[in-house]
Amino acid sequence: MNLKFAKENDWGYTRILGELKKLAIHSVTRNTVKNILKANGYDPGPRRGVGTWDEFRKIHAVTLWQCDFLSKRVLTPKGFRHLFVLVFLHVESRRVFIPPATYNPNQAWIVRQAEAFADHVQKEGLEADIVMHDRDTKFTKAFDETLKSHKLRPHRSVFRSPNTVAYVERFIQTLQQECPELLDDEIEVGESIRA
Repeated sequence: MNLKFAKENDWGYTRILGELKKLAIHSVTRNTVKNILKANGYDPGPRRGVGTWDEFRKIHAVTLWQCDFLSKRVLTPKGFRHLFVLVFLHVESRRVFIPPATYNPNQAWIVRQAEAFADHVQKEGLEADIVMHDRDTKFTKAFDETLKSHKLRPHRSVFRSPNTVAYVERFIQTLQQECPELLDDEIEVGESIRA
């Protein structure tokens, strides 16, 4: 089965192993798949070329933005609540835009975030074309339509493809792990910062 995957696709051994697991074949190890590919003349690593995520990222890095949610549990007079922030990150420069936070990330709020982002890139003269986000249900159709109305192209990541918004996710992880005191203070939001 893994030779068929290798022959018909440009997948590496990690992807082939994942596909085998989806087919409920759990008895095969990573090294077994790698060795079978090598023995049959296939490169065990993924082949890079047209149509890959790396190629797409290199071509569009100048105008590619990613966005994702950061949530922080905060103590308020009403007790502990979750505060939500939407973070936008420019892939090439790692420049970050953080609009105002909320305790209630409803559709009206998410549309305002899209408007704030579009206004920010226009005001700052930043290049923006594609805005990628994951499949979080808070990214509503209205959010995508708002971006489209500003001539931006929203792109929802494909199911089970964690690397498509990895840059912004890594930035959020860094904030949470290495700068917790920054999140504990009141953050100056609505401004652009450099990651």
